[in-house]
Amino acid sequence: MCGLFGSFGKTLSNSEIINIKKTINHRGPDAAKHLNITDEINVTLIHNRLSILDLSDAGHQPMTSTCGRYVIVYNGEIYNFLDLKRDLDNKYGNHNWQSNSDTEVILRGYECEGESFFEELNGMFAFLILDLKRKNIIALRDPFGIKPLFISKQKNTLYFASEIKGFDCIDNFSKTINIQSLKSQLTFMYIPEPDTLFTEIQKLKPGVLYKFDNKNVEERMFFKKIFKTNKLEGILTENEVIEIYRDKLNNSVSRQMISDVSVGAMLSGGLDSSAIVQSVYQSGKTLSAAFTLSTNKDDNLKDQQSDDSTYAKLIAEKFNIPLIEIEAKPNFLDDFFNMSDLFEDGFSDPAALSTYYLCAEARLQGISVLMTGQGADETLFGYRRYQASKWLNMLPYVPGVSKFLDFSPYQINGRFNSTYRRVRRFASLASYNKSERMAQLFTWCDQSIISSVFLDSSPSISYESLCKELNFDNHKSINQKLSKVDLSFDLASLNLAYSDRMSMAASVEARVPFLDFELAQFTLSLPDNFKLRGNTTKYILKKSMEGRLPNDLIYREKAGFSLPVRAWVSHLVELMGKYLERTFIVNQGIFNYENLQIQMLQLKSGKVDNCYFFLSYFVLQTQIEHYGIS
Repeated sequence: MCGLFGSFGKTLSNSEIINIKKTINHRGPDAAKHLNITDEINVTLIHNRLSILDLSDAGHQPMTSTCGRYVIVYNGEIYNFLDLKRDLDNKYGNHNWQSNSDTEVILRGYECEGESFFEELNGMFAFLILDLKRKNIIALRDPFGIKPLFISKQKNTLYFASEIKGFDCIDNFSKTINIQSLKSQLTFMYIPEPDTLFTEIQKLKPGVLYKFDNKNVEERMFFKKIFKTNKLEGILTENEVIEIYRDKLNNSVSRQMISDVSVGAMLSGGLDSSAIVQSVYQSGKTLSAAFTLSTNKDDNLKDQQSDDSTYAKLIAEKFNIPLIEIEAKPNFLDDFFNMSDLFEDGFSDPAALSTYYLCAEARLQGISVLMTGQGADETLFGYRRYQASKWLNMLPYVPGVSKFLDFSPYQINGRFNSTYRRVRRFASLASYNKSERMAQLFTWCDQSIISSVFLDSSPSISYESLCKELNFDNHKSINQKLSKVDLSFDLASLNLAYSDRMSMAASVEARVPFLDFELAQFTLSLPDNFKLRGNTTKYILKKSMEGRLPNDLIYREKAGFSLPVRAWVSHLVELMGKYLERTFIVNQGIFNYENLQIQMLQLKSGKVDNCYFFLSYFVLQTQIEHYGIS
């Protein structure tokens, strides 16, 4: 797991190279190398290495192929690289391998089989390969977007980077705030790909191979088979399907345990992370430690969050794993805003902070790899919106319901507070048409509010794009549509984005076994009733864990990996009050001061649940301030 940077069209100066290495050092503190090429082609490739496989110097990058034609810089892990290495030797004769790294396997495979070899990869990755003969460069991300790769064209030069902050090291690099991205962030708590906070910077699309030369850009889609809906082969009983799923999960976890350094796990106490830990145990392998986050009981009551640490302790004891517990406190939010330079894409989900503290503690304990449960909800209909979707078509259209709800509080005291909030939110969907109802399941703020708080009141392009996506493929079920959007919006642009950024900020590699290509292809091809059965989400995962995990954990209510923001909101406003002052907002020239004040008054009065709106607003302001641009 590493950080990379590339320039294609000009070589970088020594000072630029030094600054880039320092800036992305957290992504790869074990080695920092670069290559400048000026012979008929002007290219600089930079690589910061976090050593996970083959800790020797032989695994350093940029790495050149044995034929001398290709050079690679690569961020990620290929979990089936040993199988691919063996296959290459069988097909083309034993190769004089110079390392035990997966990087060399990518180079060798490309040298022997060209682009088609990439279809055989199973892992998480983003890489650049320079072809010195054809004088072009190719770029590829994994199909889920687990690993990031940003691109920017400035004059006649293409720049590539694992993190946006790498671009700041380039002399006279141009960046301007994208107002549409600000609207997206306040809508979703993230900026959907390929957009970023800046007009001049985009993310390369996951699973798309880009080929750049001095004149043209070619694009080719890879990994289509993963997302292709197939029927189950043969006539299988439910128990047989469950057994196949369990085997594929165990195989995925076994593959992803490969490492030359210690491996631990994030253990939230939920089903997904617990299933990963159980599969590690089932494979006969060992985790060095597990890490969990706990929150204050009083804070939990206000947000109606469960105490995950109780279940985490249960699983750690069951599988004899040392458990390290970190308590989240309200002043954690101070760090949340102080670390805004790590977020880059504008995400403001508090789970990012949770991830950072777990990874930072793991690093202190000498652990560089953590297994996580991400990807299960998006592929297995795990979110509450999948349960709610079946009622959407039955909900009558009542245009005035939102005004009626204005007279009711957004929360109530007591144990039914979270249920009340969800019912209230669902009732508000009656004022939308069918496609907008589904879109609202992904948003944190009504579009009329988003438009009102900006001086530019034009509609959010990302929101309109989401509505179109949900109207597409009418032969798909509602939940299949929601899952597709989850994969391309929430998973790629939020969950995987903050997981990568915050884990790498602590120099830790976060792995996602539920997104193993073989497992994901099987999961996505399953009929809906293996994912949502009645009111039971992630049905096949739950059935596969029966007898292996406690039933009360398997069938407990869904709990988010987050922090009690509603309980901490007063501290939040006190901390960030300067961003609500009239003079500041007017001088900045982006937001509408009067309408922002209306939202703040509603927050203080308890009439509207807009805590997350202001969390996102404050995150954006700290980022704008950090970059020093408007």
